[in-house]
Amino acid sequence: MALSMPSRPRRFLALSALLMGFASPVLHAGNDVCRVATDGAAGHDGASWAQAKTLHDALATPTCGELWIKAGVYTPTTGSDRNARFNVRGGTALYGGFDGTETDRGQRDPAIHRTVLSGDIGGDDIVDEHGITRDASDIVGLNSHNVVWIETAGDLPVRFDSLTITAGMANVTEPVGAPADVRCSASAFADCAGDLLRPQGEESMLGGGGIHCTAWPPGEVCAIQLDRAVLRGNVANQSGAMVCYASDGGHCQVDIEASSFVGNAAHSWGGALVVVANTEFSSASLDVRTSTWAGNRAQLGGAIVFAPSGTGTEHLDLRQSTIVGSRTPEAAAALMLFGAASVGIDGLFAWDNGEDAFMFAFDTGAIVSRSLLQYGCPLYVNCGSMVWGDPGLLPLHETGATPHVPVAAHSAVVDAMDCSGSPATDQRGVARPQGSRCDVGAFELRQARVGVEATGGGAVTAVIVPAPMSGAILQCRQDSGDCQAHYDLETSSPELRLLLVPDAGQRLASVAGCGGHLAGQVWVIDALDGDCTVTVDFAEPTHSVAGTVTGLLGSGLSLSLGGGEPLSIGNNGPFAFKDLLPSGAAYSIAIVTQPAQPSQTCVVFNGSGVIDGHDVDNVVVHCGPVNTYTVGGTLSGLAMGGSVGVSLNGGPALTLAANGAYVFPQIFGSGEGYSVDVVQQPDGQYCAFDRDSGVVGNAPVTDLDISCVVGGTQLQLTLSDNGDYAAYGRARSYQVTLSNAGPATATDIAVSATFDPAFNVDGVQWACVTGAPGASCGASGTAGFSDRATLPAGATAVWILAVPVRFDSQAAEATLVIHADGAADVSDTNTLVLFRDGLDVPYGEAGDDLLD
Repeated sequence: MALSMPSRPRRFLALSALLMGFASPVLHAGNDVCRVATDGAAGHDGASWAQAKTLHDALATPTCGELWIKAGVYTPTTGSDRNARFNVRGGTALYGGFDGTETDRGQRDPAIHRTVLSGDIGGDDIVDEHGITRDASDIVGLNSHNVVWIETAGDLPVRFDSLTITAGMANVTEPVGAPADVRCSASAFADCAGDLLRPQGEESMLGGGGIHCTAWPPGEVCAIQLDRAVLRGNVANQSGAMVCYASDGGHCQVDIEASSFVGNAAHSWGGALVVVANTEFSSASLDVRTSTWAGNRAQLGGAIVFAPSGTGTEHLDLRQSTIVGSRTPEAAAALMLFGAASVGIDGLFAWDNGEDAFMFAFDTGAIVSRSLLQYGCPLYVNCGSMVWGDPGLLPLHETGATPHVPVAAHSAVVDAMDCSGSPATDQRGVARPQGSRCDVGAFELRQARVGVEATGGGAVTAVIVPAPMSGAILQCRQDSGDCQAHYDLETSSPELRLLLVPDAGQRLASVAGCGGHLAGQVWVIDALDGDCTVTVDFAEPTHSVAGTVTGLLGSGLSLSLGGGEPLSIGNNGPFAFKDLLPSGAAYSIAIVTQPAQPSQTCVVFNGSGVIDGHDVDNVVVHCGPVNTYTVGGTLSGLAMGGSVGVSLNGGPALTLAANGAYVFPQIFGSGEGYSVDVVQQPDGQYCAFDRDSGVVGNAPVTDLDISCVVGGTQLQLTLSDNGDYAAYGRARSYQVTLSNAGPATATDIAVSATFDPAFNVDGVQWACVTGAPGASCGASGTAGFSDRATLPAGATAVWILAVPVRFDSQAAEATLVIHADGAADVSDTNTLVLFRDGLDVPYGEAGDDLLD
C-alpha cells in the first residue's frame, strides 16, 4: 500500500524522484577491524590506535568492516559544504566509546568516553561538554543536511553501537535557533512549538538529519541496527533524526535497542523516527526494545511514524520503551501508524505527549498490553492488562551511555507487569526484574531484595526503615511470617534494622548477612547495595565445660569432651572446651594423650555428669611425678660357662653369664637417648646387639637383644656408587664390599643382588677381588649378580658391578639391593635423568662412562 498523507502526497513523489539522483555504488564491507581517531591519518592502516585512520578514510576502505571509533567529535567537514556527510556502506559496524587503549571491544566504557558524529560543521551550535547539540533549537548556523547517509548493499546490515549522532539539519535552509528564553528543554519536556522550525520551500524532502537510508532500487534492504545509540538535536523538514525509506521494491528493517531519541524536530511530520514503505512492492518493519523518546516534536507524529505498505509481512514490535514529552500541534505526538501491519506494543510507558498522543489510521488489529498510557487505550487498538496510576515521572537523566527517563519509587510502572517476554535488562543494562515483577517502560528501578532465613524459636522484624517497595519482613519465623522485601536502591543505599527476638527458653545463637553488625538484639545494615540474605539461628541456651590442670611438667597432654576434637593442653591452669552443651546433655572428659616430655601420668576428677542449666567449671586434671623407665633385652646363644660384657652409654660393663632377660641398672626419663656396646666377647664365640641405640618413650625398653654364635664371624656389607643420579641408556658402577670383623672364618657366603626393573639385567657385568690369604670369590660374571665368598677373620672381598639403565624405562629412579648370608641387606637408589652432550650433569656428577 502506498503512503498517502492529507495535503502532502506530492512530497513523497518528489522524494522518490530526488532519490534517484543520490544513488551510490554498492560497496561490500570487509572483515577487518579498523581504529578511528580525531587525529587519525588517511594513510594509516587502522590496525592499531597508533595507526588510527580518519573516519572518512575508514568508511571508504572496503576491508574495514568494523570500526572502533575513539571518543571525540567527528564532523563530515570543517568547511561549509552542507552536502558533506559520513557515507556508511551496508555491512559496516560502527562502535564508539573507546579511549584509544583498548585491545578488546568489551573493554570500552561508552558512559565515560562519548563518541559523537555531529553535523555542526560551522562549530557554532550550543553544545554540552561532550560536543553534543542537545536540542534542535540549539542549532545556530547551517549544518550538514545529513550526518550519516547509508549506502545499501543487498541486505547487509549497518550497526551503530554506542554513538551519539547530533546536529543534522536536513534541508532546513535557515537556522532554527531561538532566543534563550524560548529555547526548548528536552530535560523538562517543555512545549517546543513547531514554529521554531522555519523552512524555506519544499524543494528537498530527503529528511533524516541524523541518519538517512533509502532502500532502492528493487531488492535493496536498509537493515539498520541501533544499540546504545543516541540521536539528539537533529532537525529536518520531515523525519528529524532518522528516516528509513523503502521505495519500489526496497525494504526497511530497523532494529533499535537501548537507544535514545532526544530533542529532535521536524517541520512537517516525524520529529524523531520515520520508517516508511511507499509502494505495495516495498516493506517496512520496526523492532524496538528498552529505548527512550524524549522531547521530540513535529507538526504531525512527534516521536515515531511507522508507515508500512500493507504487504502482510510487515510488523511493528515495540517492547518496554518510554515515550515522553513529545509535541505536535496536530496529532500523534507519540506514535503514528499509517498502514496495515502486525503491531504489538508491550510494556510501553507514554506520558506527557498530549491528549492525541497516538494515531492509528484505521483498525489494524494492533495490540497494546501491560502499558501505561496517559489517556488510556487509543482508537482502533485492542488493549489488555493496562496499567493505571501516578507515573512518578522524573526529569531526563543525562548520565550513562544513553539519556533515559527515570521514575520515582512510588511510580505505577514499578513492578507493574510480569516478566514474560521482557528483555533481560533495562536501557541502562540493569537486570530485570529488580523487584517482585518487571517495570513498565525502558527504565527498571533498581531495588535490593532482602531475605531472612530464620531457624529455631524466634522472630525477625524490620524496624525503623523506609517502607519497602514490595513484601515485608514481619514476624519472620522458621516456618511462618513475612520474610522477604524489596527496597529502593535508585536514589540511595537504605539503612535497615532487624529486631531479633528469641522465644522463651531460646537464645540468639548466630546471625550473619547483608554486611550487618549486631547491636544488642538488632542486626544493623548501614547501607544496602544489592540483593542479600540474613540468616538467623535461634537455639536453646548452651553451657560450657571447663576446669583446671595441675602438676603438668611437659607437653603432649590432650583431652576430649564426649570423644570430640582433642583439646591440647600446654600449661597448668584453666581450660575450656569450645563445644557448648544444652541443659540435660551428658558430658564425659577423657585423656587422649598423656604428657611425653617428660612422661607423666595424668588423671581426671569430676570428669562426667549431666548439664543442669549451669556451666560446668569444677573439672580437675592432675598430673603425677615424672615417669622413669629401664633399658634391657634378651641374651641368647651364649655357651654354658661363658660370659659377655656389655655397656650402656659408655658406662661400667655389665657382665651377663646366662641366656635370658637382662636389665641395665640405670633408669631414664622419656625422651632420653641411649646406646649399647659389647665390650667383652666370650671365648670361642661372637656376640652382637640386634640394634644398639634409640630414644626412651613412655615405656621400658625391652628389645635390646644380644645374639651369640659359635666361631664368631662378624660380617658387614656395604654398597657405594658415589652419586645420586644415573642416566637412561648408560651403565652405572657400584662397589660392593663384604668384610669379616669376627675371629672366625666365614665360609661359602652367598652374595647376590635384586635389580630394579629400570635396570637391564642381561647387560650386567661384575668382577671380584680379594687381598687376604685364604680369601676367595668368583672372578667375574654377567647377566645378573650371584657369587659365593670365603673370608678369614679380618678379610674383605670387593665386587665391582657395571649395571646398565634401560634407555626405554619410564621410571623416575632405580634401586639396587645387595644380599649376603649373615649380613644385613644394603641398597642404593639413584634418580634417573637424561644426559645430553654438552650439558652439565646435575650437581657436577659425571655419568659412567659416566661411571663415577
